[in-house]
Amino acid sequence: MVDARGSDRSHGRVTELAAGIVVAERFRLEKELGRGGMGSVWRAHHSALDIPGAVKFIVGSVSAGTTTRVRFQQEARAAAKLRSPNVVQMLDYGIWEGRPYIAMELLEGESLATRLAREETLPPLEVLAI
Repeated sequence: MVDARGSDRSHGRVTELAAGIVVAERFRLEKELGRGGMGSVWRAHHSALDIPGAVKFIVGSVSAGTTTRVRFQQEARAAAKLRSPNVVQMLDYGIWEGRPYIAMELLEGESLATRLAREETLPPLEVLAI
């Protein structure tokens, strides 16, 4: 059974996501970068590779659904097969304490949403580049 925080109670372990938590024995969470209706994304450090990364989790009751887990795994597999400087590189996929996660390279900078909120419109050549 998965609780509202996305923790798997069937294994008797309930660990709330927080800075300092180590996920899957290799990703040390540092800071939550964003949260949405289905989950959250955390800045993390990959201890085995000694590189920064980002870990995306599905949390809450959504993570318990088989359909959601299958779609999340398909997203990870599809993204891992893409090779382009315009696509984030996947590092790992798994389920940690009942929470599906995708680990990926960390991209620095602002989101497109943040930039649009600040500038409202972008020049056509910049839109083409994006």
